Amino acid sequence: MQAQNAVSIEYFKNSKRFADLLNGYFFNGDEVVRWENVRERDPVLQKIKRKGTKVTTKVNIVDLFCNVEIDGCRIGVIYKIKPKYIMLCQSEQ
Repeated sequence: MQAQNAVSIEYFKNSKRFADLLNGYFFNGDEVVRWENVRERDPVLQKIKRKGTKVTTKVNIVDLFCNVEIDGCRIGVIYKIKPKYIMLCQSEQ
């Protein structure tokens, strides 16, 4: 799916455009998210489970994953183009 969305992914990798997207989506266009506070992260998400001696891994590749800082609070933002969604999560970095 990522190859089909390459143009959109590349477009939103620009931190000014990504900040504008979030401001429009969450804050009615008010500049709450500043582009200087957007940092791209590795889009490969791994979930590792251990049960006894068995270890399993689930890998999910999202279109774009960024850290965003708003008023000193760091938030992870996952953007998926198809199906389209924006998900907020606790940032670890």
